[in-house]
Order: sequence, then structure tokens, then C-alpha cells
Amino acid sequence: MMKIVSWNVNGLWAIVKKLPSGLGAFFKNIRADIICLQESKITEKMLTDNLTQIPGYEAFFATCKMREEIKANNRTGIVGK
Repeated sequence: MMKIVSWNVNGLWAIVKKLPSGLGAFFKNIRADIICLQESKITEKMLTDNLTQIPGYEAFFATCKMREEIKANNRTGIVGK
């Protein structure tokens, strides 16, 4: 059976800093096939390999900017096997 997790992280970098073993180990531990992330609040520059290159998973992130003057964008992500 496939396990899908939806998680409103409210700031992905804050979560990453609290996970000493990284996101990959966390995803493996919860045994999710697909993880949907909302309100990651990360910029393009913050999308480093430790967020996009998770062993055993493919990561996709998208941004919706409603107004250009908004500096923080609410990026969503889908990470799946």
C-alpha cells in the first residue's frame, strides 16, 4: 500500500536544522512513498543538494509569487520514490 504524507512545514530550513540525520533519514523513517510539503518558505538559492538530492527519492519544488514585492515566497514541494 502506498503511503502519502502532507506536511505544512512552515519554513523548511527550520525543520532541516532540527534534523541531525537530514531529511532523507527522516523520510525513510516515516516510510512515506510521497511527501507533499507546503509553506517551505525557501528561495531558489536555498534549494541545495541536501534538499533536492535525497537518496531513493525525486524532489520537485514550485513557487507561486502573487506580487513581486513579496520577498519570501511560499514554495511547495513534492518528494516521491
